[in-house]
Amino acid sequence: MVRAFCRKIVAVGFFALVLSSSALAQKTIKLVESPVPQLNGPLQDKDVLGVKLGMSLAEASRIMGVSSDKKVQQNLESVTWTKNEPPIQIAISSQPAIVTLDLAETYSENGISASHSIKINTLPVFVGNPVFQIQRKVSYNTVDQNPDLQTVVDAVLAKYGPASDQKSDQAGLYSTLIFAWRFTNGVSSSGSRSVDKAVINGPFHKRPDCMDSAKFNGYDTILKVVIRAIGGHVHEIQSDLFDANLCAAGIQALRSQMNDAIEAAFAEEKARLQRNPPAAPKL
Repeated sequence: MVRAFCRKIVAVGFFALVLSSSALAQKTIKLVESPVPQLNGPLQDKDVLGVKLGMSLAEASRIMGVSSDKKVQQNLESVTWTKNEPPIQIAISSQPAIVTLDLAETYSENGISASHSIKINTLPVFVGNPVFQIQRKVSYNTVDQNPDLQTVVDAVLAKYGPASDQKSDQAGLYSTLIFAWRFTNGVSSSGSRSVDKAVINGPFHKRPDCMDSAKFNGYDTILKVVIRAIGGHVHEIQSDLFDANLCAAGIQALRSQMNDAIEAAFAEEKARLQRNPPAAPKL
């Protein structure tokens, strides 16, 4: 059911063009804000520049703007839902269903130069447009002065506690360490259960599909940290914090709104064709 729904929605920016031999109907609906569901609060004490999961878009924007002299870019993404029952084909596009705040900056500290990128993904379908995902990447531009790998690993484990899952890859001087934490009701798992490959193998989607949360086997929150090093010196740290409950609830609310809108638009188009039937083709 989830996969069927995922196939129905396609992110297309702000418009969708749908052609039919006898009817062309396109509409854009305004998202109706729903109450934010009760969050269990795992990792609420962890943040990126003060931005936390569940925080409103307005507050996240304010914090990111204050934390950097660089411009915070806002990217909007809509969702399109189609219904095709010849001779009627309907396309409904939502107003932005996902908003991404993107901050990139370069800084130097203690002789180390680094590039810093943060992506905050939020859900306008809920009141306040709460944050459901925080992605952060730090790339170190120096070599010999880059942080020591073991020092960074120790610091990460000290901050987040024992990992639920971890793996490492080594190829000559290049090494990659991946740590994942799975939280249910704010409590980290012991690692006795396996975690989906979407968590431990590689990053989440660039524009995450909320329904991926169905893969997480009931976990409320997923945290993944990827550390890449050359010759024992870290050159990149990437973290991804994802609230599966909030995301799944958001897509459920969006699906309900889009279902109602597509049925209303279909009924309207059907009534219009009954009032003004298309002319019979000339022989």
